[in-house]
Amino acid sequence: MIKTRIGSVNESEVGAQWEALGLGADGLQVYEALLNLPAHGSRSALARSLGLTVRRVTAALGQLTEHGFVRTADGPGLPQAVAPATALLGLLHQHRAQLLHRSAELEELTGSVDRISALLLSTAKDPRAIGIETVRGGPAIAERVAALLVSAREEVALIDRPPYASSQPDGMPAPLDVGAPVRRGARVRVVVDREGLSFPGRARGLNELSEQGVQIRVGTDLPTKLITVDRRITLLPPTDAADPTATAWW
Repeated sequence: MIKTRIGSVNESEVGAQWEALGLGADGLQVYEALLNLPAHGSRSALARSLGLTVRRVTAALGQLTEHGFVRTADGPGLPQAVAPATALLGLLHQHRAQLLHRSAELEELTGSVDRISALLLSTAKDPRAIGIETVRGGPAIAERVAALLVSAREEVALIDRPPYASSQPDGMPAPLDVGAPVRRGARVRVVVDREGLSFPGRARGLNELSEQGVQIRVGTDLPTKLITVDRRITLLPPTDAADPTATAWW
């Protein structure tokens, strides 16, 4: 009978932790056996002692080798078991490195969600195929506007007037990054309702945008709010909306 070096540690607990490392039950049995068997034993003898088939033992040995729990013997016979502490720490380091790499990938994807979603929407050959979508709620409208600006490649046309779907606590409209499309080579034209200039610092912000290349004009009593990107996708409030910041057509 093969003796295990697990000792007084609860066997079910070891098995659960072993599987959490991505190793199978057969692998645990084979590894425990290799810690006690001489290296010159055979796979068939090992299989018989464990009540496993030679195929299952061979598969377990391949998995153990891949994860650094055994090393191939120089001559014929079974692979040699690596010390448990060495093998486990090595595998944990591998898992940690993989998690860090995956975390970095997810962080990068998180920052690209708006850009990717906007680009996917912009690939439609005929915007009419998408139809008209109703966007409800200030935050959702603000998110959609930001996604539109990210997707712009050729042109942005914007009519800007109060009230604003996205505003700071003092009522000041949250600034739109309309300078970003300009930096990517797109043409940005904005018509601002004179009423919007009453917000503190609003005129200064528009001057800064103008210096970046945004084409700005000022009008009076503009009929609606509107943003159009690449002459293909438009976001505007319904003409009969009681609160034009609560709903928009896309």
